[in-house]
Amino acid sequence: MHQEQADGIMGYLGNKGSVSVRFLLHETSFCVVCCHLASGGKQGDVLLRNFDAADILARTRFHGGRNKKLPKKILDHDQVVLLGDLNYRISLEEPETRLLVKAKNWSTLLENDQLVSEFSTGRLFEGFQEGSVTFSPTYKYQPNSDQYYWCFEAARGEKKRAPAWCDRILWRGKGLKQIQYGTCDYKLSDHRPVRAGFIAECRIRGDSEDSIGGFMR
Repeated sequence: MHQEQADGIMGYLGNKGSVSVRFLLHETSFCVVCCHLASGGKQGDVLLRNFDAADILARTRFHGGRNKKLPKKILDHDQVVLLGDLNYRISLEEPETRLLVKAKNWSTLLENDQLVSEFSTGRLFEGFQEGSVTFSPTYKYQPNSDQYYWCFEAARGEKKRAPAWCDRILWRGKGLKQIQYGTCDYKLSDHRPVRAGFIAECRIRGDSEDSIGGFMR
């Protein structure tokens, strides 16, 4: 069963929002939430992203289905995976960001990553985790190339966006372990999609031991 939550203009138009899917594997409930949060690199835009994420987690409700064991709220599931274009940026000036990307200085960039900052302050995504980010920023690429957008002449009036890890995968839940986190070699968009692999512990009815199952995203 899936549920959609619009968080665009006036809270109704679907330019931003989420699609959530839930399922039961043995006796363990899972919820996968694909999000597109507010964009923008201006001061204060991070608060709009935080609002979108909090709104999605709080307001999304699944309608009743055949299986009464499945929760109606996202955070009531045993295991939750939240992914998509979360749009969090790097809080540095664009020229400095470019130099650090050219030098592949991921550690300094991540110290100034907005999502990492939100994690550390505890303002949002309580209980969620993210794996180690060891890949290049996922945005903004020139489509059909490995070059960031600043390497090309921008169209008239078009902004040259600084690189950022806009695309992320987060998870929460006891018994969920991430074993892979990286990007896909897909170049049709100005984003690089991310993927992750997990091992999940699932409860089995009538069995005192947990079974171990794996799934990939």
